[in-house]
Amino acid sequence: MSTRRSGLWLAFAAVAGLGLMTLGCEVRSFRLQIRGFDTFAVKGVRVYRLSPKTRRYERFAKIKFTERVRSGGSEIQRYEVTSSLGSVTLQSKITRPPEAIGDVRLDLAFPQVASNQPSRFKFTSYNALGESPLSAGALLR
Repeated sequence: MSTRRSGLWLAFAAVAGLGLMTLGCEVRSFRLQIRGFDTFAVKGVRVYRLSPKTRRYERFAKIKFTERVRSGGSEIQRYEVTSSLGSVTLQSKITRPPEAIGDVRLDLAFPQVASNQPSRFKFTSYNALGESPLSAGALLR
């Protein structure tokens, strides 16, 4: 993929992010390490948010991995985020930690309604066979 096309994708992501912010949304980013990314053919990640009403984790967003490309010597994972706020396509550089063969680290993002109250999130990964258990750790944003 050319640098120009890669730049176009970044511009598209920025415009999409600006559109979400004008709707009273903010884009939350986080770094996630996914075990067995290639081995288990991980198709995406589901984001769960702790409900202040029920005190249970409820499905909040779905991150579906789409196209994987190479750009400037880096491996890039494109993904689509879908939630009640709509849908947006973004991308992340894939980092393969040498100490964890088969794992990848991705900097992912999802839209959230702007709020002064922090939210607590957990994650699952999924593939064609099903969904992993909810992550042990939680992200506070």
